[in-house]
Amino acid sequence: MVRAVPIYFDMPSEDLDALLEKLDGVHFTGGGLDLYNFTSESWHPYYVTAKRIFNYATSNLAFANGTVHRQFLLTGICQGFELLSILASEDKNDLLRVLEYDNVLRPVFWEWASMDDVKRNSRLFADFEPSLLLAMAEQELAFHYHTYGVSYSDYQTISALNNFFKVIATDHTVQG
Repeated sequence: MVRAVPIYFDMPSEDLDALLEKLDGVHFTGGGLDLYNFTSESWHPYYVTAKRIFNYATSNLAFANGTVHRQFLLTGICQGFELLSILASEDKNDLLRVLEYDNVLRPVFWEWASMDDVKRNSRLFADFEPSLLLAMAEQELAFHYHTYGVSYSDYQTISALNNFFKVIATDHTVQG
């Protein structure tokens, strides 16, 4: 049985640690938080808690004695994915770029020409029909409602991002 469990950004450390031991993963949702305050030069408490979760998932459990001890799934959508990108970049607070994607449908730009290669290289899209993957590439089916994003070149040049993520698909902004 799958259940959703709230994780409060201001929950005490010992309560968070106890809760994470009972979970199989965390999904970071979208939203409109300022993750970093450039005036006070400080991270939002939500980010601080997310960093503890990220560290738990990537270091405490991931590799015990060189082998996977326990998988702890991290997913993020919209700002949740931006959050994971900043965490994976080792806290680059200037990683996000302003986008002009408010209420826009766009095609998906797959990293591979073959839809079989998309399926083979992605657990998320592995069970999609090739015809749907092709339609996603040829039609404007992907909904975007973003203020910020991470540039493709950053995923290529920042080794912490390049080592953490496998780019499956991208989008191209008006700015390039």
